Amino acid sequence: MSNNILFYKALNFLILVIALIFIQSCSLPVKTTMEQERRQENAVPIQLVTSAKGIDIWLIEDHTIPVISVDFSFAGGMAFETENKMGLSYMLSVMMDEGAGKYDSQSFQKQLEDYVIGMS
Repeated sequence: MSNNILFYKALNFLILVIALIFIQSCSLPVKTTMEQERRQENAVPIQLVTSAKGIDIWLIEDHTIPVISVDFSFAGGMAFETENKMGLSYMLSVMMDEGAGKYDSQSFQKQLEDYVIGMS
């Protein structure tokens, strides 16, 4: 697999993570005050899209700002680690931005900065 493909897969992963965080923040229950009702009237519609393999996706389109943002989450992490693999999720999380393919840590960080990508 080429290094560019690995980089763009990491980029796609990051964009999906950001979109899901945004979606989660939009779906929180709100009190019905006049200000909140006004905000709801101006809210961007959320579309439910289902992939060919049955994955539900919330699609939010707002063409006022030229930004692409993707966020995703999945069941996993420390809650699903077995005793013999304790700490594996944490290790993965701290190594996620330490390089990929031909990019060492510093050049990978430069690529993230050049493409204005943030990972958390």
